[in-house]
Amino acid sequence: MSDVSILEEILGSKVKVKTLLFLLEHPIYEYTTQDIVKNTGLSRMSVSKALYIFLKYGIVIKTRRVGRIEFYQINLSNPFVVGLLELNKNVIKNIPEYEQITDVDAKIEGNIDDFERDIIDSVVKGLKEKGYSKIGIRVGPGMQISIDAEKDGKDYCAYYG
Repeated sequence: MSDVSILEEILGSKVKVKTLLFLLEHPIYEYTTQDIVKNTGLSRMSVSKALYIFLKYGIVIKTRRVGRIEFYQINLSNPFVVGLLELNKNVIKNIPEYEQITDVDAKIEGNIDDFERDIIDSVVKGLKEKGYSKIGIRVGPGMQISIDAEKDGKDYCAYYG
């Protein structure tokens, strides 16, 4: 048995954590190594090493290849990833930099202009019209948006930004 646990191998460095957090915040998108480098400020070599470990454990999947460029995406079928997304969903509600919006008439503080507020209001109104309830919207830095809602007893979650 190895001296390094699987959890330590996956999360054992700031680079891995930062890379994983970036991918978790944007689970529906696919990224190249260069995209991740650009968005995290990490070195290409560090990101490549982190992706190698994530691929090894099925946390990230290669989605396609264009020439020599490979695209990666968080593996939403991986139980570890599902658990991290759930943890992130529950913990992020208590982080002060995120503003929680739970109703169309909720007041939003921070760097959200009238146009962005109108977009959020339209999304919430549209979800309510389609029968969704328990709608929660979190707006983070750089207009990152996380939307949670329930319909017919099923929970739904979407990330943008």
